[in-house]
Amino acid sequence: MVPAVIALLRFRRIGMNYYPFIILLWIGACNEIITHYVATRNNAINSNIYTLLEGLLILTFFSRLKLFDNNPLFYRLLLVLMVVWWIIEAVLVNPAKVFLSHYIIGHSLVIALLSVQMISRLVGQHIKNLWKQPVFLICFCFVIYFTYAILVEIFWKYNLFSSSFKANVQLIMSIINIITNLVFALAILWIPKRQEYFL
Repeated sequence: MVPAVIALLRFRRIGMNYYPFIILLWIGACNEIITHYVATRNNAINSNIYTLLEGLLILTFFSRLKLFDNNPLFYRLLLVLMVVWWIIEAVLVNPAKVFLSHYIIGHSLVIALLSVQMISRLVGQHIKNLWKQPVFLICFCFVIYFTYAILVEIFWKYNLFSSSFKANVQLIMSIINIITNLVFALAILWIPKRQEYFL
């Protein structure tokens, strides 16, 4: 919620390259609110819709950062594959009230790998202080969050370990979620002011 509020307050000063990320934060905040109010029931439907939008927005964010400039076809292919995979699992394989574990694992892996590639590109540019670069902070959080999300989903999907161990795994995920949101808030504060153009 915190980064979504900060993004709302700074929206007019943020460049368009960051819009997909900002929209992702807003949709994430809405999903958290919905999840809170349906906590006594099943929140799989809204969470499944959110994961699809999350994947598409993050791919678009990377596209805006010119990650796919050398291969724009790859970007389109990833978009199509993500949507098709989600539809197959949501409509054909699983009932509506079940989390889409295979999709979550697959899309988390794609996002983590693309984030590593973006970080590698930033490191190659020999930027002095990467910890003050918003793109680096965002991608660093993506790597941590989505790598751990893969592990959590595997534990739940394949019923590995005891219930108490899985509860601890979920607790760590909650802590990672809080930390990444705080770092996202910091990244938004460090996004350079949008350049104004005059004729």
